[in-house]
Amino acid sequence: MRARLREREIGGGLSFFASEDYLGANVRWLTDRPATFAYHCAGIFPADGLMTLVETRPTWVDSGASNGEERDYPGVGEIPDDGGLSIP
Repeated sequence: MRARLREREIGGGLSFFASEDYLGANVRWLTDRPATFAYHCAGIFPADGLMTLVETRPTWVDSGASNGEERDYPGVGEIPDDGGLSIP
């Protein structure tokens, strides 16, 4: 995918979003995580480097940096706080 971005001279990357089980193929394909109904997931797939992923998740799940090799977040380098929309 990154080779295709470079080939088309797209320097920034791609953004993606999903909130439905059946319409979240882009999220599943890029992150290997399902998009689930009513819980939004958005991200940035940069031309270089690790992805940034913002998702609604339980408050006990830490936000912050990742090394891209975590089992639950492969290829993700940053998981910022979702702005208070977390599930209590």
